[in-house]
Formats: sequence, C-alpha cells, structure tokens
Amino acid sequence: MTDQTSQRTTSFDRRSQEAAGDRNDSDLGGGFIERMVRRGANALQSIPGYAGYRNKEDRRDQDRRVRDHLVQEYGRQLGRVERVARDLSNDRKIMAVGPVDEFARAIRRLSDRINTASYGYGGLFSDRDVDEAALDQLRLFDEGMLAGVAELDGPIAALESAYGAGDETQEPARSGRDVVQRLSERFDGRGRVVESGAAEPEQSVRALLALDSGADAPAPPYWLDARDALAVMGQDGIVDSRLDVAAGAASLRLFRFTSAPTEQWVLVPSQPGAPLGLVSPREAPGAIAPAEREVTVEGQLFEVTSATSGQAELITPSVVSGYRPVTFSTLASADGTSVGVLIDWGNERQAYTGLAIDHHDVENFGSSNPGQGS
Repeated sequence: MTDQTSQRTTSFDRRSQEAAGDRNDSDLGGGFIERMVRRGANALQSIPGYAGYRNKEDRRDQDRRVRDHLVQEYGRQLGRVERVARDLSNDRKIMAVGPVDEFARAIRRLSDRINTASYGYGGLFSDRDVDEAALDQLRLFDEGMLAGVAELDGPIAALESAYGAGDETQEPARSGRDVVQRLSERFDGRGRVVESGAAEPEQSVRALLALDSGADAPAPPYWLDARDALAVMGQDGIVDSRLDVAAGAASLRLFRFTSAPTEQWVLVPSQPGAPLGLVSPREAPGAIAPAEREVTVEGQLFEVTSATSGQAELITPSVVSGYRPVTFSTLASADGTSVGVLIDWGNERQAYTGLAIDHHDVENFGSSNPGQGS
C-alpha cells in the first residue's frame, strides 16, 4: 500500500494545471499559507466576477464582489434559522424561541458587518505596492469566510432536525452562535489585512481560520490518483477519473474506479471524520428548492445535509472540463447507511448515491503502472 496521508500533487492536479495554462512548476512550492491559498482558489471562483487582488486598480471592486457574495450566502443560512424561530413562535414554544432568535440575530449582525464594512484608501487600496504575503492572506481570509457558510451547516441542520423531532433546540442554537462568533473574529482578521495592507502573523491566521484543528486533513482517499488500484467493499478497480468539487470546507471529490458492468465511484468529503461513499450515477431529480430538506433519488428518500455553491471540474482519460460554477447538495439517509451528492451544472444535473463507508474500507495498492504514475 502507498502512504497517501499527506497532501500531494497528483497527475489529476497536473492535468488540471496544464489545461488551465496559468501555472508553472514554481507554483507547486511555497509555504503553508501559500498551499492553503491554492487549495481555496477554486472555491473563490464561484463568486461572480472574482479575479483576485493582483490588479491594484480593481481591488476595491473585488472586495465588494466578495462581500456581496458572502452577504447572499449568509443570508441563505439566516433564512433557515429564522424559519425555525417562526415555527417555534407559531407553536407557542415561547421559551425555545429566544436562543434560536439570538442565533438568527448573530448571523444578521455578521452579515450586516460584511455588507457595510468601510475601508479608507490606505492599506490594500493605496497606490503603493502591497506585500505578496498580505495578498495571499486576504485570499485565504476570503476563502475562510466562504467556508464559514458551510461551517454553519452543522448547527443549523442540527437545529432543524431537533425542531422536526420535537427535541431541545437550545443547544444547537448556542453551538451556532459560537460558530458565528468565530466567523466574526475571522472577519476582524480580514479587516486588519485590508486596512493595513500588511500580513498578519501566521500563527494568528492559523488560529482564526482553524487551520490547526484538523480542518486541513481530509481522509487519505482525498488524494487518490489516476491508475491507483483499489479494493472497495469487495469491488476491485483502477482509478481513471476524478470529479473535483471545490467549495472551501464543503469541498468533496469523486473518483471513478470501475465502469463495467456498472460505474462505481468513491465519494470523499474534505471534512475529517465525514463518511465516504461507494456510489454510482443515478437519475437526477429536479432542482431542489433552498428550503427543501428531503429529496427522493430513484425511489430512495434522503435528507439534504448541506447545500452550497462552488466550482467543479471533471477529469477523465480523454477530457479535462476545466472548473465551472456549480451548486450542489450532500445527502444522507435517515439511518446513515446511504450517502450521496447532487450536482447542478446549470445545464445539467447529476446524482450519485450509494453505501456509506469508512476510509479504511478503501484499500489503495498504489499505481497499477508505476512507470507512468504521479
């Protein structure tokens, strides 16, 4: 077996970079912050018009684009919490409304701060050259704020589930407020970089972005490579395709390792501890409304565990699609034995569902053709 516990550049990554035509070998190096910036870059491409901060004349416009997108995404999460608060009020559960309403107000305050942040013409927006490290950190904070939308999914889903089951809603509401507080501190860090045009201490950035909490350590199969020979729950095959969905903390990858007699893919979320999936393509249902929490795929009922936007790229032996904007939803059956993902490319919807598995169920025997591996 090969050791794939560290982040590495695979042949899939190199094909993606070659197709993009905007990177060279020197881009593969760099320190911790630079690696994290590259990891989040594709998620930021989901922001309409986003082009980074290299051009000093466009930096204020880029900042506004990022913040407008974040306000929209946090507003979507706010709507979910407000619905639970309204339902509790309608049910006359007055004592339960308070903590949920406080959770909603915390998200609203954060969204208002993002929307109304006012910066002068110094720092990032000055005429002087801004330190490269500061630009890297700003992109990293942008990705961190975008990832924060997904970080709210856990407590909000727990809140919705508790309300639906008639259980206590105070604890998930408090947990959600704690997440919002961390995101507010993260936005403070972003503001300091914008206002000063200087990099923050790396240890401070790591703490604000929770980079030392395991968030940067997906399960080893996340770095599967083309031609890796796998055994997954009795199914043997060789990896030939990757579908990469980049969306900050909500990122995931699918790897095809059999195509006959049926397609089998390994679904690997980036979140540590999240279940993997042994999944196959299914007939996709219609578009999911933002408030919809359940969906049926080929007769099987799933709960929608998260819904967000990002960029996705499909790499097969003959095709590199390039990254394109997508919206996607992750799925789980009520008993936790099945998982899946729905991906909406705008002109096409895809569904993959199947058995929930552990990363230890994926045996990787390394490249089936070592002379041409990564």
